[in-house]
Amino acid sequence: MNNTIDFKTAKTIDSMSKKLDHIDDAVSGFFSVMHMAMKHELGSAEPYFAATSPVLDLTVIRPDDAPHILACFDEADEGIGISENEPLGFRYNPKQVVKLMGQRYLVGPVIFHRFDEDGNFASLTMGDMYTIQKYLEGKSVTLMIDRDKLTCICID
Repeated sequence: MNNTIDFKTAKTIDSMSKKLDHIDDAVSGFFSVMHMAMKHELGSAEPYFAATSPVLDLTVIRPDDAPHILACFDEADEGIGISENEPLGFRYNPKQVVKLMGQRYLVGPVIFHRFDEDGNFASLTMGDMYTIQKYLEGKSVTLMIDRDKLTCICID
């Protein structure tokens, strides 16, 4: 019987374990966000948004928190719609866009929001959170800068 451990296999197992832990954290975080969305959908009149950045997982925020994540929120920010069927989009700082090979990549924070029929901010719904998650899944890109990885959103 061979009792030696293949070092490459041990590294692979460790790497896979870390990836599974990260996936577990991401799924737990997503369900936490969905739980908060459900609580707000059932009773709170105060609107809330969702925010993410290269260093911040998708999270639910209140309007008062928006300027801490995106300093000029709702003033000089650009906006992009992410749904053809819903008044759902996000705001970002246009100074945090990098253009590479004809594509624009957002490397800063974004704040997702919904508008009501009067053009005012409204609370996101659970369906919106799902739409946001699907949008990020399809538009998130990892750029390599030297040996560093930077997750960003392709906005083209």
